[in-house]
Amino acid sequence: MKLFIIGNGFDLAHGYKTSYGSFREYLSENKTTSGTFYIHDIFSDASKSDWSNFEQLLEDYDFVDWGSSYASDIYVEDDKEQDRNMSYNNRLNDSYREIAISLPSTIRAELCSFIEQATSHKTNTIEMVEKLIKPRDLFVTFNYSFTLEDIYKIQKTQILHIHKTIYSEDEIILGHGNQYLKPNPNLPEFDLSNPAGQLCKLNAEFKKDYQISALEIFLEKKQVSQIIIMGHGLGDIDAVYFQKLNTLFPHLSLITYYFHYDENYKNPYNKRIPKNEQIQEKQDILSVLFPNQGIKIIEW
Repeated sequence: MKLFIIGNGFDLAHGYKTSYGSFREYLSENKTTSGTFYIHDIFSDASKSDWSNFEQLLEDYDFVDWGSSYASDIYVEDDKEQDRNMSYNNRLNDSYREIAISLPSTIRAELCSFIEQATSHKTNTIEMVEKLIKPRDLFVTFNYSFTLEDIYKIQKTQILHIHKTIYSEDEIILGHGNQYLKPNPNLPEFDLSNPAGQLCKLNAEFKKDYQISALEIFLEKKQVSQIIIMGHGLGDIDAVYFQKLNTLFPHLSLITYYFHYDENYKNPYNKRIPKNEQIQEKQDILSVLFPNQGIKIIEW
């Protein structure tokens, strides 16, 4: 049997606008709040390119710096303005406390609503994909949607939603891969001059809860003859899953990666990366993740 690894590019290929860039627009249009702030405004310093890798943004974003910008005009030593400053800071403190508590759950809930809306319309199968799938094949999907079930009629028992789904009883799994990230111990939770200090815990709150055991159980005693990766960007955040697959199936002769050329893909210097360089990048990543297997890249 074949094992398909499915990423967000799979939904995009079927016409669903499920990118994090579209999620950014969704949050802006719906004006979703955490505390008294719009979530879109909380990430106001993040560029569109940062949003394309939103999970990494959740590790790197400086929430404290953002929060501090709203208190930059406070003069705590000005006796004449002490009462006003205290009142303003107390309001900020209340809102930041709510953000620190609610933002992770709010973003996950909003992402579910966004995915549900983005995948609500009917779409067709892709002929090439349909021909690849056989009745006994297995699927590990990183998507929260039900494209495999709804469009290709795959049985639920053959699918592992590694990050859960929009209708899961538990929260979907979202976040960065830095499991060693700890809250900054040098920032106070709250004082008059720095109410944003309590936001220092947020980056650590967005750590991804890896589901390695679920992957092992799903694939236990399965006779996988080929791994096919479709629509997954092969980012560092999910590398641990591919490393586990390499451990579980070390004797496979071939890993097949279906590549979709993104003409808007840019490097950190905002320069577009040509197709041949994008393909080579995927080839290099796969060679590290699966060092003993042959790599075949097919454009779709």
